[in-house]
This record gives sequence, C-alpha cells and structure tokens, in this order.
Amino acid sequence: MNAGDQTGGAWLDTMYRYYLFRRGFPVLIFPGVRRRSSLLAPGSSGPISRRRWVVRSKILEWTARSEDVSLRRLVAVPVDVGKSSAKLKACDFSGRTLLPPREFGLTRHGVADVVAQLQAVVPADVRLVRVGVEAAGHYHQPVIAPGVWPSGWEVVELNPAHVTAQRRVNGSRGVKTDDIDLDAIIDMLLAGHGAPVVCGDAALIELQAWVAHRRRRIEVRTATKNQLLGQLDRCFPGLSTALADVLGSKVGRLVATDFADPARLARLGEQRFRGYAARRDVRVSRAVAARLVATARDALPTPSAVVARH
Repeated sequence: MNAGDQTGGAWLDTMYRYYLFRRGFPVLIFPGVRRRSSLLAPGSSGPISRRRWVVRSKILEWTARSEDVSLRRLVAVPVDVGKSSAKLKACDFSGRTLLPPREFGLTRHGVADVVAQLQAVVPADVRLVRVGVEAAGHYHQPVIAPGVWPSGWEVVELNPAHVTAQRRVNGSRGVKTDDIDLDAIIDMLLAGHGAPVVCGDAALIELQAWVAHRRRRIEVRTATKNQLLGQLDRCFPGLSTALADVLGSKVGRLVATDFADPARLARLGEQRFRGYAARRDVRVSRAVAARLVATARDALPTPSAVVARH
C-alpha cells in the first residue's frame, strides 16, 4: 500500500511504528517484517554460537509476548540498587506512570511491601511485566534471587556501563541521581535490553565465587606490581630497558632490592656485581651485567629518587 492509499490514521500509525523502530523499540514496522534482521532462524544468517542463539531466542520470545499488544498492557519496572536500599518505579510502555519512584529497604519486609504496591497498580490484563535491575557489584543479588518477584514477571540484569551510556543519550552526562538512573533503565527496558537472570546450581555458584576471588587477587597483584615498578622508575630510571621483566627475574629482583641506587651499581662494576650476585645464588651473564652497569652509569637521577628508595 502506498502512502497516498492510506488513511490519515493508518499513515500516522505507520510513521509511529517507524519512529519506534529507529529508536530501537521491539515492534513490527509492517506486518510480517521484524524489527531487526539479526532475529533470524539458525542457518539463515550463517552459523552462530549456542550462546548467541539463546540470546536471540530470548529476544524472539519477548517479541512474541509483546507483538500486537496494547502498550498499556506492557509494564516496565526499573530498579536502582544501593548498599542497603533500592529505588524503583513503574510505567507502561506508553510512558504513563503507574507507580512514582519508591525507595525501599533491602529486607524481606521492604521488598514484600513494594511488590504489594506494584501488584496493586499493575493492570489486571497486563501481558508482560519487565523488571530491570542495574548490576551493582554484589548488592543487587538479593533483588534478583528466585521468589522475590511474582511468577510470570520477567527479571533482567542491566550492565551499569550501558545504563551510563543511556544516561548520556538522555542528556544527563554529568548528573547522576536515582531518578535519572530509573529513567535510563526504563529506556533500556523498552528497547528490549537486559540479560535474563538465570540461577545456577550450587556448583556453578561456587565456581563463580572462585573466579571472582581469583580475579580480585590478580587485580591486587597487578596493582602492587605497577606501584613497585613506578617507585623503581623514580630511583633507577631506565632499568626496564635493560631487563625485559624486572620483577619476574632473579637478577631484576636483586637489583631492585640491593641496587635501587644506580650510583652504587655503577661503582661496583661488572665483575664485582657478578660476584655479588653469585654469592646470593643468582647467576648473571657477562652481557646482562654489562648492560645493567651501563644503564646505571647512564641513569638520570630524579628529585624523588631518595624518597622512592625508602
């Protein structure tokens, strides 16, 4: 049907659907045409991984639940979580506010009370309720636990970086408040973003805890190593050019411990330095010793070298 053959109402409806499509909302532009070409069955766009197909299946399932449904029967519930409390609101997909922002404590009584308020304002013929929780370290875990929200409600987890980007798009680049975050989360829920919350078994939860523990240990080790290398660069400039891995080799750790002052290594010389290292069970080749002594003699002292050595 051409634009001239359509009635005014049909043309406005088509333009409205196109506007929603451009904004990323999960609607059909025209009957039988999906919002994105990526929502294709396996084989139509080449081989895809199982993880990507699971995500696409979730999107297809959500699109199927929201197709041809009045926007007032689709409800979004954004949740912004803090350390001991959280804030949420509720609105339908047309933008009508059902429940103004409410702050509640992260306790059994606080969550039950706010859920009762939500159930009181949600329409009786609601087709879909999407609860979007912004990830906040481990503080949001109680809110996405099984049994917190009524059965049939879809709970998704949102990446904080994505929420920040959406906040910039909304014109609040340097402003961060709970209400602004809720508005950004609503926009992401309407656009279909968010990873469905999946609760694994005890073994998977334990594995996730060990992975998080290992990541934190590596981050602490990396930060400590960078701090030591920064101090060493202040008292012995150029040492990293003489040794590829200062703290990862025996000779590098010996120089960092006993020769943080390059003048001392320059006075010692190559042969005496090799003897000094041999008495401490560290073998140093002539080439490495010559390179270290040359670097020590050519090192440019810094004003903070004396403080950095201590």
